[in-house]
Parts: sequence; structure tokens; C-alpha cells
Amino acid sequence: MFRGFLASVALILVGGSATPSKTPPPAVFSLILESTSNAWAARCDSGCRWRTLSFRCRQACGAAVVDANGVVTVAAPRPEPTAFGFIAQRTGAGVRARARTGTVWQTLSWGCTLDPCRARVDAYGVSEIDRTR
Repeated sequence: MFRGFLASVALILVGGSATPSKTPPPAVFSLILESTSNAWAARCDSGCRWRTLSFRCRQACGAAVVDANGVVTVAAPRPEPTAFGFIAQRTGAGVRARARTGTVWQTLSWGCTLDPCRARVDAYGVSEIDRTR
């Protein structure tokens, strides 16, 4: 009986000692993000509450918030919960993105030699777009 008790305690200590991960699993999404010096546009293929959207800026666009609810300037409030989100900013050589939630990556960047600058982004990273399609 005592051995059974010790086996139960050992099982609890070994099997029950794992703490749950504080990081939620990555969201399932795939979108094409496009930027120019004065606009952002996107097409979501999965995981979003929207299909296509865009906005223009009077002058150079700064950073944009991209999430399951849409794409807006960083000045726009984003109170709604979202499965994924990141901040994208145009750089001199392309785009840099910083994750907020729902991705396995923390930062991404991709270079662009042509305008508009386009890439496919998902929870696992970024990939180039075939411009011949």
C-alpha cells in the first residue's frame, strides 16, 4: 500500500510538475501585405475577418498595424481582441515587421527592389510573391 502511495506521488511529481506554456499557439493566417511610400494594402487568404483592404496617407506612411481585424495606422486604437497582430514599417530597403501576438517570430524583414513592396506573411514567417502571376 505504501509503495502504491509513493508511486502515485512520484507520478504526480513527474507528470504533474510541468507548467503550462504561457505562450499561446500561433494563429492560423496567411496574407499578402503590400506597401508603397504612401499606402498600405493587404489581401487575407485565411485567418482574418476581412478579405482585402487598403489605405493611403497624405504623405509618407509610417507604420501600420496588421491583425485579424484589419490594417490601420499605429495611431488608430485597436481595442478588439485579435488572434494575430504585428506592426509593419517601410524601411529604405523594404519592410520590417514586429510581432504583437499569434506568431512564432518576433521580427521579420524583407527587401524590395520594386514598388509596390509585396510579401506573403503568416504565423511562421515571410515568403516572396511570384510577380509573374
